[in-house]
Amino acid sequence: RSPWKMLFAGYRGFDWEEGLSFQTLGGSNCFTPDYSEALPFFKDLSDEVRYLQCGVAKLVNTAKPKRDPIAILWAPYNHYISRLYPFEDNGFTGTELYNTVVDHGAITDCLALLKSLRLRGTFVAPEDLDDGALDTRGFKALLLPYNKGMSQSNADAIHAFVENGGLVIADNNPGLCSEHGRELDTPRLADLFRETANEQVIRFGKGAAAYLPNGINHYLGQMERGEYANADAVAVLLREFTGVTPTVELIGANGIPRRDTLTPLYLKGSALYVGMLRNSLSADMESAETTVRLMNKHHVWDVREHRYFGFVDTFSIDLDMRARFFALLPGNPVGFNLDPADTTVSQGESLRFNAMVEFDGGKAEQIARMGQVAHVEVFAPTGEALECYRDNVLFAGPEFEIALPISYSEKPGRYTLKAEYVVTGMIAKAEFEVRER
Repeated sequence: RSPWKMLFAGYRGFDWEEGLSFQTLGGSNCFTPDYSEALPFFKDLSDEVRYLQCGVAKLVNTAKPKRDPIAILWAPYNHYISRLYPFEDNGFTGTELYNTVVDHGAITDCLALLKSLRLRGTFVAPEDLDDGALDTRGFKALLLPYNKGMSQSNADAIHAFVENGGLVIADNNPGLCSEHGRELDTPRLADLFRETANEQVIRFGKGAAAYLPNGINHYLGQMERGEYANADAVAVLLREFTGVTPTVELIGANGIPRRDTLTPLYLKGSALYVGMLRNSLSADMESAETTVRLMNKHHVWDVREHRYFGFVDTFSIDLDMRARFFALLPGNPVGFNLDPADTTVSQGESLRFNAMVEFDGGKAEQIARMGQVAHVEVFAPTGEALECYRDNVLFAGPEFEIALPISYSEKPGRYTLKAEYVVTGMIAKAEFEVRER
């Protein structure tokens, strides 16, 4: 699961190690004592890394994350202001490097809560609130997970945002201090959040303001314990006051949305790719039976299992503890083939192949924008895979080109090019002859 967790968290790689604290040979060993073979857990992890390297990771890392019109206000000075209230149970961050690192604090909890809702927000800085930027950028909701410090201009911008129809959701007494950490006699947003001891929702102008004491803070721990009430409350507020709902919804066996699953969404042209990874602590608390509901109909493929669900807006899966990855496409890929421009090439020259994907259904303009990936390998006359030619080719539309520069040192003989259309697992092969120069 670790490689998938890193990928879904936005990392392009990771360094996996356990240190020297384990009571084994030099730490947490990956191989048998004589280094003859990998231990099972390390082999499993390595197999997942190899799989991701064969196209999925490149697809994810080059796609745009699917974002929702939700802003999250983050101000670095709140790290320091949180040190003025050391005995509160809702401190901003628990790390020592509080001037540079945000970890295990209100921001982490806010992100975990949105992930439970299958929504993704955008961080904004205090400077981003000036001149009505929240409205200009199309945000419908603003979350204030820990904004005890706030300038008067920021408070004015938030008032204007709510008056114009926006929703603001807060925790941790926003506007209690100035941006310099001086506690104010009257909080900056006192008219929006008149009650901070209990939950409160008020109408203000065309919009609304909601205060949820500890409704954001500590959510990561609550989620790990299977407590989702605060996430459900935020989901209701977003739906009722802004109309924001998830593009992909997961319904558990009990008929209600499940909150134990990290579900990142990636846009690649007209294609939408969806990852799913359950919280490891939910294994014995939640059933695997899951119904997936989509906002619109798509041609749906389970990329890992190469299974086609049809042109649907609802399908059912057993969401176990394995990472899952789905493609939601405007057309259904049903064929894949290669057409070499030439079948012979001399050492030091290049060979080109035209690759074609055949689609069933879908509009031509949508398919032309559809982001896809193919994994390419070349095999020597001996059958050995030549790693130097291995590649992942990103492309859009039904056709693309594979360029193959042949090394001067390649031995003459008959070679095989193998291309895999990663989403469906379709394989296309073509042979070519390398001649001595």
